[in-house]
Amino acid sequence: MAIIFSVAQGPPPLTFDDDFTGNNGDPPNASRWENIYDTGATYQIWDNRLRYDCSGGNDIGLQNFYEFPGDFDVQVDWWKITGGSANNWHGWMTAYEPSTGYWSGVGRLYSISHRIRYGRNYGSHIYTEIGTSANNGKFRFTRIGTDLRGYHDVGSGWSSIDYFPDRSQTIQIRLYLTSGETNPPARFEWDNLIDNLA
Repeated sequence: MAIIFSVAQGPPPLTFDDDFTGNNGDPPNASRWENIYDTGATYQIWDNRLRYDCSGGNDIGLQNFYEFPGDFDVQVDWWKITGGSANNWHGWMTAYEPSTGYWSGVGRLYSISHRIRYGRNYGSHIYTEIGTSANNGKFRFTRIGTDLRGYHDVGSGWSSIDYFPDRSQTIQIRLYLTSGETNPPARFEWDNLIDNLA
């Protein structure tokens, strides 16, 4: 006679990828994401994308629970749906270090003119910018060893600049939108968040 023992299995390990599938009005997967800003802005699944809306000096940001202690190659698609030229708005993907509070970012913004911005804050905030009129594209962060790099693609392939210093700390990925506009409010959408090294 055989005796079979079973062991209760816990939840599957968290993966980083998220294609933001859901019904319109659904929140993003609560087991993956936490709200890091909540100042009058909204976020929800819409047409199987993650939509952010904010205006009037508001910020909205979500942070994935997943942490990268080592190598990664993270990419996300983005769309600027609305956001005029009345005031600043920034749609960002950032690589955030919870141990230091430092971050690196690549984003699409309007501030005097339309641009892609590479920014970082390692004790002080500095940035460099590239002009573009593109309203959709991709952002990407990679780290191999300690070599951290950010990229953007607005239709002609990945572009990057030698901008981010080497980083070895654990990284969390954040997606956020800030806006000073009231009319029209800024709207950004995200999709197809992946880690190509997974």
